[in-house]
Order: sequence, then structure tokens, then C-alpha cells
Amino acid sequence: MTIMQIGALVWLLTALGGVTMLWTRIAGKPRPPGWLSLAHGTGALVGLALVAWSAMFIAEAQNLWQNMALGFGVLAAAGGFTLLLGFHMRGRTLPLPIMIVHGMLGLVAVAFALLAGFADLSLGGVDPAPPNVPVSEQTAKQRAHHQQEHTHSPHRQPDVDGVLAGELEYFFDQVHHA
Repeated sequence: MTIMQIGALVWLLTALGGVTMLWTRIAGKPRPPGWLSLAHGTGALVGLALVAWSAMFIAEAQNLWQNMALGFGVLAAAGGFTLLLGFHMRGRTLPLPIMIVHGMLGLVAVAFALLAGFADLSLGGVDPAPPNVPVSEQTAKQRAHHQQEHTHSPHRQPDVDGVLAGELEYFFDQVHHA
């Protein structure tokens, strides 16, 4: 398993704890048990560290899914710290709107982490071929032909947005022709 896959699975287990805490709060208790909050926060931070390590140091290129998982994970962590320090540690009732927003951000982060770890997609400039594996001549010709079709001038370099749009267009063309 890769570090991203482990991070995604840790976050998935952490999300189960989060759902349990939300259910506890909806059931009328002002706060979940302290041990559950501590386990949830620790799991979330471990998952965030693994996802961050993978996104920053292991990714072949800037993998869109890993970066999105990391970004939403950081936002969810900010919500979690707000809940912990602003409410739980002060003995206050946890506000459901903040819990729900925190949970939604966390679920989006988990979804992107699962995509980054387990889906075989090529978005954000990452070649689906593993490193050191040559691209077949046919694939190289298809990519060159596709690039030529969608570039106005053979000497024009696409901008960053154009690269992502080109990758998406190439991906969907390949899916359509498969």
C-alpha cells in the first residue's frame, strides 16, 4: 500500500468516529465523550500527516486529487480545532452547523484522498504510466496528434489553465474512443 492509500483509509476510519460523534450530538448530548473526540482528532491528524507527506514529497507531479485532499483536509482540521478549543474544552455545547460543515469538508477530503490513492485517473499533469515505464509509440503518436489538433499554432505553449483543460479533454476523448 502507498502512503496516500494508508492516509485515505485512516481518514475513512476517522470519519466513522465523526459520524458517531454527530449522531451523539443529534441525540441530544451537548458533547461526545472525550475519548471519542481525542481518538477522532488523533486519527484525523495522522491521516493529514500521511496525505500531506504523500502530496508534497511522493507525488510524481502535482496530482490534483492529492492536492485537493490536502486542501480540504486542512480546512476540515481548522473546523475540528475550532470545535475542540472553542467549545469542547470549554464545556460548551457543540454547535451543529459547525459540526456539519466540518464533517462535509472532511468527507470531501476523504473522497479526494480515496481518488488519489485508489483511482487510476490521470488529471493534473500526472501520466498514468508508472515511472520508468516507456509510453508506447502508438500512445505517443495519439498524444502528439491530439496536441496538434487542439493547438492553434505549432509553436504556441498552452497556459496553465490550458494544460489542465487539455488533460481533461484528452482524458474524455480517450474514454469516448475506448
